[in-house]
Amino acid sequence: MTTGWSSELTRIAIDEGTDKAVKYTDTYDRLFTHLRDKDTVLVEIGIGWLNSIRLWHTAYPRWRIYGMDHRRVIRPHTILADLALGRTDVLRRNFFGSKVRLIHGDQRKPKDLQRLLRAVDSPIDVFIDDGSHDPRDQLATFRECYTAVTAGGYYIIEDVMPGSPVFTAFKGWRMLTVNETGKTPDCAVVLRGGR
Repeated sequence: MTTGWSSELTRIAIDEGTDKAVKYTDTYDRLFTHLRDKDTVLVEIGIGWLNSIRLWHTAYPRWRIYGMDHRRVIRPHTILADLALGRTDVLRRNFFGSKVRLIHGDQRKPKDLQRLLRAVDSPIDVFIDDGSHDPRDQLATFRECYTAVTAGGYYIIEDVMPGSPVFTAFKGWRMLTVNETGKTPDCAVVLRGGR
């Protein structure tokens, strides 16, 4: 659905204040179209201010969403910022209900990643690593979590730096890169199903 923005997902991302609107939402809109009305499981590492969690929750209300961050994810200043922007439904939006689960954990700790996967306790359709952006962490998280992604699902690593070993590590894998900003590719989407 187009509404003056390049996609409805981009419009929602702009409304929610996530940088995904600038970088990735047009691609995600195309990739996730067939999942829109399905009971889908999304996991995102690196949820910071909760903007992307609100994006997924608004755009895909049927999805079960799990988010993990090394910082405590529900902060009073987040609520105050929403109120300052005139978002009076802030409490409902920050305490999402049963479809969203927020988990405190650090992607650099394998035990936290394992705890996240146990919390999900079902196959993952979309996994997004928007965590530390350190290639070592991105590759270690991939090794720990990739097999939990369903066949035909998506394992996405956002904000991959130019020349990163992430791109060379996946040579020979079914992968696409996202280059919506006009710069070098900064997102790797590894398509589940292997090489």
